[in-house]
Amino acid sequence: MLSLPNGCKWSGFHVYPKNWKTSKAKLSLSWYADCSFIDPSYLDKYPNGKPIRLKGGINRLKTLHEKREALEKLIGEMEELLAKGYNLISEHLLKISTKGQSPLNEAFCQEAIPAMPFIRAFRIALEHSTNVKECVSDIRSVINSIEAAATTLGYLQIPIGEIEVKHIK
Repeated sequence: MLSLPNGCKWSGFHVYPKNWKTSKAKLSLSWYADCSFIDPSYLDKYPNGKPIRLKGGINRLKTLHEKREALEKLIGEMEELLAKGYNLISEHLLKISTKGQSPLNEAFCQEAIPAMPFIRAFRIALEHSTNVKECVSDIRSVINSIEAAATTLGYLQIPIGEIEVKHIK
C-alpha cells in the first residue's frame, strides 16, 4: 500500500487487460484501471478499502493507440489528484481551503471546491439541482459526453475553478 499526504493509503493502479501496452491487447475487451483506497475515517464501512475502477470513456475509443493514450492520461491525472490530497471515497480534496468562495448554493459550495475535478463538480451540481426528470437525464447524458471528450483531450485534471469556455467548446 502506498501512503498519501492526507493519511489515506491506496494500492496503486492495476490495468486490465494486462497486456494493454503491447500490440496484442484486444480492443474488444473492456479496458479499465482499478485500485483499493483506504481512508482511516471509513474503516468501519470499508475495512479492506474501497475498490475503485476508472474507465472514463476509454471503451468508447476505437483504436489501440487512442485507448492506450487515454488510459495513461487518466491514470496520470488521478495520481496527481491523489498526491494533492483527493479522497476517492468522499470525493473531496481534503487539503484545500475554501475561504472567500461564495457560490450561489451553500451545499454546492461545501462539496464542489474550486480545486475539484470539473466533471465531478458537474455531477454534484446536477444532484443539487431542482430540474424536471426529463431534463436531468438529458443533462446527465451531456455530462457523460463531456467526460468522454475531456478524457480524449486530457482535460480531466482541470479544476472547476479554472474551466473556461474554450475547454467546454
